[in-house]
Amino acid sequence: MKLLARFTAKYKVTLVMIILFSVAMVVFQLWNAGFIANVTNDTIEALDGKITDEQFKSKLVQTAFDMLVIMVGMMASSVLGGYFSGRVAVHVSEDIRNRMYEKTMSFSLKEMNDITVPSMITRCTNDVLQVQNGLYLLLTTALPVPFLIVGGIVGVMQYQLSMAWIVALAVGLVSGLFVLLIRKALPLHQRMAVELDSLNRVTREGMTGIQMLRALNREKWNGDRIRDGSMMLKKTAESSGLIEAVMQPCMYLILNLLNLLVIWIGGNAVSKGTMQVGDITAFINYLYMVISGLIMGAVVGLQMPRVVIGMGRIREVLDTEPAICDGKGSDIAALPNCDVEFENVSFRYSDEAGMVVRNISFTAKQGEMTVIVGNTGCGKTTLMQLIPRLYDATEGTIRIGGTDVREMKLNELRSLIGYVPQRAFLYSGNIRSNIAFRDKGILDDEVARAAELSQSMQFIKAKEKGFAEWIAQGGSNVSGGQRQRLTIARALTASPKILILDDSASALDLETGLKLRDAIRSIMGDITVIFVTQRLSFIRNADRIVVMQDGEIKAVGRHEELKQSCGIYQDILQSQMGA
Repeated sequence: MKLLARFTAKYKVTLVMIILFSVAMVVFQLWNAGFIANVTNDTIEALDGKITDEQFKSKLVQTAFDMLVIMVGMMASSVLGGYFSGRVAVHVSEDIRNRMYEKTMSFSLKEMNDITVPSMITRCTNDVLQVQNGLYLLLTTALPVPFLIVGGIVGVMQYQLSMAWIVALAVGLVSGLFVLLIRKALPLHQRMAVELDSLNRVTREGMTGIQMLRALNREKWNGDRIRDGSMMLKKTAESSGLIEAVMQPCMYLILNLLNLLVIWIGGNAVSKGTMQVGDITAFINYLYMVISGLIMGAVVGLQMPRVVIGMGRIREVLDTEPAICDGKGSDIAALPNCDVEFENVSFRYSDEAGMVVRNISFTAKQGEMTVIVGNTGCGKTTLMQLIPRLYDATEGTIRIGGTDVREMKLNELRSLIGYVPQRAFLYSGNIRSNIAFRDKGILDDEVARAAELSQSMQFIKAKEKGFAEWIAQGGSNVSGGQRQRLTIARALTASPKILILDDSASALDLETGLKLRDAIRSIMGDITVIFVTQRLSFIRNADRIVVMQDGEIKAVGRHEELKQSCGIYQDILQSQMGA
């Protein structure tokens, strides 16, 4: 509940209004029960001849008018209370989503891997929706409960104190049933949250990898996984739904049995002349207020486990401290150069895992192209992710212009870098919005220049709408080579001082690759280029080649040097040249 208190604090005025509307609604109900008792007693007195027909009609008209006013007041209080409760619930859920997004943007890849993307999606959607619905129920249904119970008890004591024990019996029976059911419901809601995460993950994997599933004829296998996950979730939901279905009928059965008890005891009292019929009517109304308040509280309480679980999962995200934090800050404009220096850098993904890269030391100089080659899984991509601090080095230091990257502000550090990841990803939008993703205010000339440099202009001009051509999420409606070139263009629009290309030409044909190499060469005057690639056209013309194997550097030099002295490099050349 601390989470709700944190996010509802700025809506104090609205919450006070909601409380006042709830109190007003209960007060109107109490008045209404009293008027019903008076009408009943007046009717019996008129039938017994104790009051005249004129007196009865006069009282009836006045009472009817008063009850009409009360009904209008109850309706107004209910509508206004529901309206403001809905506004608070929706605004709070919006605030939680925004805060979760902001927090997520501060996470390193480690935190995202720990929580997992499918779970994060579920937390930002389903869990927040559960909290929104729970808050609305609390404000509209649970908030009036204490007022209903207290008001009902006061009414009971006012009319017939001798039967107050029936109210105590009702409270005990309803509360006992609620505790029994909530103990069974809580584990089920916890299991449902886990199973929903799992089903979300399996479904997302199937949708993302649908082409591979079809190519390998594994649609049935993935369909079985989804069906199994759905079946597990369905069984848990059925068990939870059964508990919810049983609760209200059982509680209303208790209410009706107690009403019979009141009528039996009250009827005997009326026959003895110690109680009026109107008093029995009022007592039943007040008893109904107490038990209905308890039932309303129980209905909300039965929904609370999923709300509490959702809040716990949201709080886990909000309370997670990023492993990578902002540095103290340094004046990046005062950097003497943008050389990238690795000094004895080692990295592992977790404390239990072994080092992925070990004792890496080399310098990528400004105005030069440094190419990193090596066997698959040797740590090349991991090394590139350490420069913009997507991960932090476990040991050693990475410097830019002589300054430790951990001392820089993250946004300032990343503003220096144009990073093209190994997996090219485009966002839904048009071609221009993807190229200008880092700066929406960029001029058309700069967008065009980035497209020219990345060798994208030819296929963009071939599109019917040019730069306005629509790109589907992930770039699924363009080829792999086009995706790579557009992501390179996106990196170039920011005029980076450091350009990191992680195997970003693998889908390009030979001619386009050569043009891209020459284009990058043409802008290298004040840029540090680090290229992870196995392509000979880039390797041969590199100013520096770093050869890696199994997480370690085996050699550093130029093409002609390594061709003679490094066996691993010779093997790479042979695999590329076929000789």
